[in-house]
Amino acid sequence: MTLLMLKEPKTFDEQIDLLKSRGLIIGDEDKAKFILNNINYYRFSAYLIHFKKEDETYKENITFEHIYNLYLFDKELRNILIDMLESIEISFRTYIAYTLAIKHGSTGYLNKQCFKKEKYFESFIKKLEDEKNNHKNKLFIKHHNEKYNGILPIWVAVEIMSFGTLSKLYSNMLPQDTAYIKRELCKVNPILVNSWLHSLTHLRNVCA
Repeated sequence: MTLLMLKEPKTFDEQIDLLKSRGLIIGDEDKAKFILNNINYYRFSAYLIHFKKEDETYKENITFEHIYNLYLFDKELRNILIDMLESIEISFRTYIAYTLAIKHGSTGYLNKQCFKKEKYFESFIKKLEDEKNNHKNKLFIKHHNEKYNGILPIWVAVEIMSFGTLSKLYSNMLPQDTAYIKRELCKVNPILVNSWLHSLTHLRNVCA
């Protein structure tokens, strides 16, 4: 296999010169240099991709300030979405933990009979063990390892699950349990919730 040579590093001044040579309009070079000093050039240049022509130059009348404003807009939008997604995520951690605990006991979630599909249940258990290991240095995990032989009640387990794992757990819950969530906790059709959690997982990953 032939390996390509990596690009040589460039100083901030050289980065400015490269952008200008490709047709990007830079009105205030000191300000542009300050921005690149605080934002990785590679990250910044990603916002220029849609303005590139086939010869690697940029389309006419594209300014550094315009690209920086796109970066700021994207950053603000992601922060707004992450804040909203966190609230939804915390709520559903609570809904799922409460329902499984009330209906099946504190460790009922470890019983495959409490779920629809055994294959998905086994995958969930494996993923949960991985996440327990990833969080092994957290005090509450150490506490349960020392005092309860590593067995977590569901209200603790949901706190170490990724949003994706949480979404998959919900999708495998028994119909009567998702119906309980709809009736008692969240007045939304379980089919819609399942779809939304899947989509929100993807959106959260993109934002992160």
